[in-house]
Amino acid sequence: MTLANRYERFPCYPETHRGAVLAVALVLLLALTALALAASQTTRTNARRALAEETADRTLQSAEATLRYAESLLEQDEAPACERSRCGIYSLGSVPNPAGQSSAWWDEHGWRSSVGKGWTPLPRAPKSPAAQNLFVIEELQFLPDSLAISAIDRAGWMFYRVTTYSASPTAKPVILQSTFSKRVP
Repeated sequence: MTLANRYERFPCYPETHRGAVLAVALVLLLALTALALAASQTTRTNARRALAEETADRTLQSAEATLRYAESLLEQDEAPACERSRCGIYSLGSVPNPAGQSSAWWDEHGWRSSVGKGWTPLPRAPKSPAAQNLFVIEELQFLPDSLAISAIDRAGWMFYRVTTYSASPTAKPVILQSTFSKRVP
């Protein structure tokens, strides 16, 4: 079969279309490659976003756990053993609003409790990859049961503000505050 006979048998493939299939296939392959790269980039972006959300959620949970821990210390009838005079509870107005302070302020004033030792300041250690959880407790106000001036017994409610600071290297710091009341006999 000669070349001329071949084109006579298949008239839909004239000589002018030679190599057109190759060009179309390359264009389609290029388009598929671009789609695959775009899908890969989208997947990577979504994975980063999910990781950031998970880290932020864990930091928030850590701050909430620290808040509950500090409140549980206030629920105790006796104050834990102190190594310092303040024991982590500040009087009203003795510290600026903790919620607006920097991480350096928290490194200096933040407190944690170590088992068996009571309240101790956080040691000055290099930043670790784990979340840093600190808290500050402030006395707000004592509200007596009786508002009579001559009341001898001073039973009533003591109100505290508990502020927690939780930071991790990959998420923004979380600061939570709660008001806690404790019955004073």
